[in-house]
Order: sequence, then C-alpha cells, then structure tokens
Amino acid sequence: FPSHDISVATTTENLRTYVFRIVIHQETEKVGKSKALEILAHAVDETIKLFDNDITLGGAVSFLNAVPTAWGEYSEGVGQVKHAEIVLRCNEIVSTN
Repeated sequence: FPSHDISVATTTENLRTYVFRIVIHQETEKVGKSKALEILAHAVDETIKLFDNDITLGGAVSFLNAVPTAWGEYSEGVGQVKHAEIVLRCNEIVSTN
C-alpha cells in the first residue's frame, strides 16, 4: 500500500476511486455443479492473485483492491451457468491543485 495515510483527507490531495465489476462464468452441464464450483473458485482466486501481484496496475493507479462478492447461477442457451463477481476498486491519489 502507498506510504500515504489514505484515511485522512488533505487540502492538496484527494482519493479518487474507480470501481469495476469482473464477472466470471462457468457452465455446469458438461462438468457438473460441483466441478463447476471448484473451477469457478479457482478462477476467482487466481484472478485476485494476479491483481495482488501488481496493486498499481503497472503504475496506472496508486493502489487497488480486488474483492470477491456475489456468486450465483442462471440459465442460458447452454444450460445452467454459475458465476462469481469480483469488485475491483482502483484508487488514485490525485492533487487538488
């Protein structure tokens, strides 16, 4: 994390946050519900690890947080699909001058 104390606002800096939803889908008809959940959980973990390894997105942001949130299931043309959502919060400390 940055060396700034981000919990305290200053008159010269502001914390700007951009929020993105990443949704990963896995069909269940061919692999079964249990295996689909296993595949999905692994994909979520690996995706979060990738963001953990570069919390500045190559210097594009000050820091980020990737958090798993909603899990669910829906019907599609291929049958049942499980999905998991990761919320990506990209934080940029910007000058207000």
